Amino acid sequence: MDNQKALEYWKNLSKTPDLTQESVKVNKINNHYKEDANFILRFTDKNTDILDLGAGSGGALNLYYNKINFVLAVEKFKEFSNLIVRADNVAIINADIKDFDTNKKFDLVLLFGVMQFFNEQESKQIYTKCKKFLQKEGGGNPNY
Repeated sequence: MDNQKALEYWKNLSKTPDLTQESVKVNKINNHYKEDANFILRFTDKNTDILDLGAGSGGALNLYYNKINFVLAVEKFKEFSNLIVRADNVAIINADIKDFDTNKKFDLVLLFGVMQFFNEQESKQIYTKCKKFLQKEGGGNPNY
């Protein structure tokens, strides 16, 4: 799927009436939100700040947010981000991850289920930005 077709697909899906966590999944059969959240939590503690790029509807985020310090969810489509939990330690920005920038540093940067939609040049640019967003040492759980 090329970038334009992917963007069109997600844009159309975001306009679906009565969006739910289940309705926004590409694969409606499998739900791996719990596994994703548990995997993320292996690298975190109560002091961890996370940048979740392409956060979507927050399927995993909604399960881990209360076990970390802070999460900034970046999601292009506002309709998807409307499903993300509202909490004091959750901030949401509606932006394309290619255009997103911040001076804040994070312990962990997530890119779950988004990189396959970018070409090689875009991917390199996004990964370079992710490195810039990380704390100098990366932070998180020192056992990994």
